[in-house]
Amino acid sequence: MSFLAGWHPFLVHFPIALWLVGTATMTAGVLAKRAPWCNTAWFLWVVAAVFVLPAVWSGQEDIQVLQARLGETVVTPGLQNHMDVGNVIPWLMISMVVMRIHNHYKKQGFKIKNEVWLIFGVALSIALLYAGVLGGAYVYERAFAAP
Repeated sequence: MSFLAGWHPFLVHFPIALWLVGTATMTAGVLAKRAPWCNTAWFLWVVAAVFVLPAVWSGQEDIQVLQARLGETVVTPGLQNHMDVGNVIPWLMISMVVMRIHNHYKKQGFKIKNEVWLIFGVALSIALLYAGVLGGAYVYERAFAAP
């Protein structure tokens, strides 16, 4: 068991909030044609991509604890979907940030505009919200959040 077991509900909301606020900021920056807003959005996305790693790691640890305590039946189809989407999201976030950093610093060639990055950011935001809905439904279905 890791030191992150039990911390998933606390750690997971920080990168989600950063990503969603980053997406809203990028949307405003693109619509208002304000480069500083777009740069702020990128900062938020980079920080979210860094902090999503311990959030996902803690989720994996929590599953192991629940399986040890309650058995294999704890993994319902809804939780499996949450885990599948939740395991893909960090890879997509980090890939997007790495591609953007490469695109920003390359000397020649085509530069991808913020409008295109915004499409990817919105798609990832939708995936984040979907994973959150699946995770929340599981928690309340199993009454882990009940007093």
